[in-house]
Amino acid sequence: MTRGQGNRPGFVPGNRASIDGNRPAQDVLPAPARASLLRLRRSILRLPTSWSQESVYARGCGASGSEKLVLQELSAIEKHLALASKSSVFEGRIAAAAVLADEVVAKWLLRLVAAAVRLEPKDMAVDTAYAQGGGRTQPLRGKILENAYIFVAGLLNTAASGDTLSQLPAHVTDFASKLLRMHTLQAASRQLAAVADSLLAALAQAAPAGVEQPQLEGQQQQPRGSAALRHARYHAARTVFAALRLTTAVTLTAGHEAERQYHYELLTSLQDSCVLEHAARLLLLAEEACGKPGEADNQELRKMLLKASGLLGAAYLSTVRASDAFRRVGAVTGGLARYNSLLSGPCLHHAVMVHGLAALCFADGGPTHGLPAELLPCIPISFDGGHQVAASDSEGRAGHREVEVPTVFLHHVRSAVYALIPPRRPAVVSRQAALLIALRTGRLVLASSQVWGKVAAAAAGDTNLHGLMHAKGLRALLPLKDLASFASVTLHAAMGNLRSTRGLWGPEAGSPAWERWVEEAAELWRLAGSFLAPDCMALHLATAAELSNVEELLVWYAGEAALLWTNGVFTPPARPPVWTAAALAGGFLPCLERLMRRAGEDPGSLEAVLLCSLLRDKPWQPLLPLLLYGEERHAAALVVTMGKVLRRRTGLGEHTRLCEVVGGAAVALLRKAFAALPSMRGDADAAADDGTVAACQRMRLLVSCGVCEWLPALVAQTQRPAAWECAEFTEFVASGLVPMLACQCIAARELDTSQSGRSSSSAAVEGCTGATEASAATGIAGSSGGSDDWHRVLLEVDAVALLGACMKPAGTQGLSVGPHTLATCCCIVAAACPQQVRRAAAAAGAATSATLLGAVGPPWSPEVLRWLASGQSGSASGCSREEKGGRRDSGGSTQGEGVSSSSSGGGG
Repeated sequence: MTRGQGNRPGFVPGNRASIDGNRPAQDVLPAPARASLLRLRRSILRLPTSWSQESVYARGCGASGSEKLVLQELSAIEKHLALASKSSVFEGRIAAAAVLADEVVAKWLLRLVAAAVRLEPKDMAVDTAYAQGGGRTQPLRGKILENAYIFVAGLLNTAASGDTLSQLPAHVTDFASKLLRMHTLQAASRQLAAVADSLLAALAQAAPAGVEQPQLEGQQQQPRGSAALRHARYHAARTVFAALRLTTAVTLTAGHEAERQYHYELLTSLQDSCVLEHAARLLLLAEEACGKPGEADNQELRKMLLKASGLLGAAYLSTVRASDAFRRVGAVTGGLARYNSLLSGPCLHHAVMVHGLAALCFADGGPTHGLPAELLPCIPISFDGGHQVAASDSEGRAGHREVEVPTVFLHHVRSAVYALIPPRRPAVVSRQAALLIALRTGRLVLASSQVWGKVAAAAAGDTNLHGLMHAKGLRALLPLKDLASFASVTLHAAMGNLRSTRGLWGPEAGSPAWERWVEEAAELWRLAGSFLAPDCMALHLATAAELSNVEELLVWYAGEAALLWTNGVFTPPARPPVWTAAALAGGFLPCLERLMRRAGEDPGSLEAVLLCSLLRDKPWQPLLPLLLYGEERHAAALVVTMGKVLRRRTGLGEHTRLCEVVGGAAVALLRKAFAALPSMRGDADAAADDGTVAACQRMRLLVSCGVCEWLPALVAQTQRPAAWECAEFTEFVASGLVPMLACQCIAARELDTSQSGRSSSSAAVEGCTGATEASAATGIAGSSGGSDDWHRVLLEVDAVALLGACMKPAGTQGLSVGPHTLATCCCIVAAACPQQVRRAAAAAGAATSATLLGAVGPPWSPEVLRWLASGQSGSASGCSREEKGGRRDSGGSTQGEGVSSSSSGGGG
């Protein structure tokens, strides 16, 4: 069996000519294409065996009937494939694979390509319509070789286009592998170098402007050497087009989860041949030699160069996808660095950036970033010579406008942004320049999104698309379906260039370099915030992969939350960490509050998806630095909005998942805030910087607002078990919050700092905020509140019943927090609320004692407590022992949460 055939979808082992597993390959082709393929096969069989190895002039200028038929059928099959691809990408792929499944045709095409890439410039075809005479006429056989070269490249391109997540049929990959093993790219590279030398020689021979030559009457004046220059231009455009098309095809094949062997062959061929470097060099030479759009006799050539430049971007992007596929396969040790070295080659990177900048300048009329002004008109951007808008609107399905943008323009912009991502960005391109270009592309995405938003808001047919573009200063508009991918790669490129110099914290905080870096990063956050605005359509059609870069940016600064602690002690720096400072300067805190509010209104929206991704794995890290260092009114708005999301009681499903994520973040924030309270003593704050004091005061406010805004909503959510898909949330709230509330009560009771005359949670948290002189003067009392107040909070949340709900499945297998954790919680609550625990245990046999979440008595029964205690220490016998354990274990637990160890002796 041929390598890799057994695992290929759509391939039947033992039947080489099968595409879909049910029919022969030729049967999947349309009838006209099938007839052309059969005629081509018969014509090939009539040709001599050594036909492809002979010189193009071996048989003179005549052509046999078989040669004419071969050229005719190649053209016919190419038209049929174009029609199939226009119908759908899948149909085009099937048709191209069917042609390659014919072994006779495939072998003959391989021989033709091998001969075509080894033609010398003097043997290449001459387009008499373009050249206007001069040079000898090439026989039909030479045209067959070059047409077959382009035909094979297009055939493999079509077969490998479309979704890269699916594997190709085995014979398609084998065909591409044979091309590589025949050293096709190496031969094409030598041909590109020879054509480039020929073009340079023709340019040197051409007479400078103003030099006249003798001419006949009625003959148009021609500069000296113009015929040779025209031929050299034509050869250059055609050769670079064919070489780039073939390179794109073989790299596209690697992106379809190709096997390791193919990755090795491709990487070796690309490195040995340097075909991308030679193609980029020849393309730039040909474009400069072609001249400006207004010059005579170069419009057709500019169209060919436009297609070739688009293929340069396509080849670059397909090589990037091949490197991504390599990373998934892990084919060759060090291969990823070799791919990056290929993509950062000087000629290739220069050509990609030149065309990308030309496309951006054409689209928004902005600065050239150092691109020579005389070179800019020589870069073809659109088929109309660059004078008209590169976008035309048409009425699409369901009355929506659609835009037709040249694929060349999209390839230019996209490949330029990819070329800015380290480590593909060479050292000669500065980080600041790369960041400016990436952000400029992002603003083009944003402007296009705003135009499409106005089009969508208006009635069908009532909006002048070109007028909206003119109002935004745009000459080109990115299509709506491509906005998400462009936004994603733009953020990725900007992040990569900012990340390369990340490290400006600690002693350098506040330095001029720190300030400049923060301002640069703030521009990125402003752009991301604009993408996430409700009226922006950039991310409305985004896939999960395209959202990953947005999510990466949102959680990037979350790692800096660890800088707020030193050896487990809360010691916030006077200035916010560098990424947090950039996020705040870029307005991310109000953006996050808007995301939270929109997610609460529509749990199935894009904002809810991003929010859940942001808070699921890192529940408190993204929020705490912003709440401590952000503007007070924005921080308060975020706290209130989180409480509103938790208090919503309508709907299940998506709303349930959102509340679970936001509730988990609220619990985690309160846990970290309670753990930081013992570190924030009055004497420590007095010696700290103003920024540190402000952060500590903000942490106390977080405890105050969290207990008042979040805790009642969290407990209310646990009262609705039918609204949750599982009981883990109730257990998480109980094991996360109740022990810390109880520890605060125990610590305050030991110091006898209770304050009377206040009610519920508002009085309890007054001490946390340092609102009274008495609380501030009592050290830990200032961070713990009064024992009666904390005791009231425990009663308001019904901590005993909440733990009882968690113990309901105890003794079976329903616990998610573990018996050890739950037993520790019971000990702490028993020490803080001994009377309520005794009443719950005494009511264990009462079937009618139904309170929060059903009967609370049975879970506090001695049997359940013994089971929990046995899971913790191996021996326990009743509630009284649990209470003793509570006095002993509460100290250890509170130390783990940052509460003073002096609380270990408190309780009933």
